Amino acid sequence: MNTKTATKMNGVTVAANGKPKHMPKPPSLLARYSCATVMVGVMGLWTKYAFLPEDETPSIAMPMHSYKIPLAFSLSYCIALPVLRYLAQNYFLHWTDMKLLLRETMILYNLAQVLLNAYTVYLIIVAVTQNNHPFVGETNLVTSG
Repeated sequence: MNTKTATKMNGVTVAANGKPKHMPKPPSLLARYSCATVMVGVMGLWTKYAFLPEDETPSIAMPMHSYKIPLAFSLSYCIALPVLRYLAQNYFLHWTDMKLLLRETMILYNLAQVLLNAYTVYLIIVAVTQNNHPFVGETNLVTSG
């Protein structure tokens, strides 16, 4: 096997033995925490629209229950994926280690998902056992709290 032959794989020049010829440098602590801060901001925006006060009954007239906000979030997500993939393959892989850059962000994201799921299960159990909520759900629609 000729180790001097190089090919491009995902934007990184790779030797014939499969190892990158140029290893990207590790990101700074500021860059890693900046990514985590952006994730906290996105979670805060999502929380503003997703969580309602518990004394209000959600209705069809609320913004989150119309098509506009979920459609905007879904479209922005679908647009962001190819843009981020393009940027990662053409720019980021050359100057930084992406796994290390996103480590704190992914830990924060996974922790938030676990806590949110545990809170959801807790609320379902409380609603069914203590508040006489039907297990399957309510079929009546309301227009206001």
